[in-house]
Amino acid sequence: MLSLLTYDKNTLTDTEISVIEQIFQNPLLFTSKTITELAKAYYVSESTITRMAKHLGFKNIKELQMHIYERLNFLNKNYETNETMNLKDIANNMRVYYSYSIHETIDNIDLEVLDRLINDIVLKKRIFAFGIGASFLACRVLHSNLNMIGYNCYTTENIHSLMFTLSNAEADDLIIIFSKSGKTNEVVNIINLANKLNIDVALVTNNPNIDELYKIKHKILFEVHTKENERFPALSSKIVQILISDIIFRSLLKIHPNLENKIKAANAITEDYNQSGNKNKDS
Repeated sequence: MLSLLTYDKNTLTDTEISVIEQIFQNPLLFTSKTITELAKAYYVSESTITRMAKHLGFKNIKELQMHIYERLNFLNKNYETNETMNLKDIANNMRVYYSYSIHETIDNIDLEVLDRLINDIVLKKRIFAFGIGASFLACRVLHSNLNMIGYNCYTTENIHSLMFTLSNAEADDLIIIFSKSGKTNEVVNIINLANKLNIDVALVTNNPNIDELYKIKHKILFEVHTKENERFPALSSKIVQILISDIIFRSLLKIHPNLENKIKAANAITEDYNQSGNKNKDS
């Protein structure tokens, strides 16, 4: 089930959380029954359901039912997939995976954490970007963009090369790791090494519990379609990681407007090169 509702477990009782889980299991039941019928179905009191709705930020149960109803219709209309080999369905599935991940990531990303990471990039001496496979695409984008505006950024998907480089890193350096699971052997070894060397770590991941395993200064979470967990290779996760790379880059430009001039200069050099190449072809 895709996300019908976001909530903080710390603000809810165990009984309220149990009711929410039952709503997720059968949202149609929740949207079509009276509060009296729901209380019987969930084996709770009507007052429990009323308090739950208010704890979730809704005025009453009717408002919560309308929210679930509208959200369910939206998800069914925009994020329904069809597992056939028909080309049209395949194309639609890609649209679903990509659009879901982008919208859900933007809606749920912790902007305060992201802002702290961006400010840290400004202060750091060097940036190391690391990712494996599809996650390395985001590293390449970040590496290219940061170097274009004068930052000292190094990237690789070769763990041995990075471990050697990190052995010479300093406390004012930062490593940014892109990894959907955050639990691959390569990521585990790199983070453990960074922790040992007292190098700050930023992790862009889909795993919300990953900081229970490591010491991570910045944890940036992205969302993926639930059905993507069954897919290989990665689909929307690679797109949404690139999205976060681009958000970081555009934010740095806003912090330092003069960096736009460096981009214009780089574009001018590229344009001159392309024009000279065309002239050589014509001659």
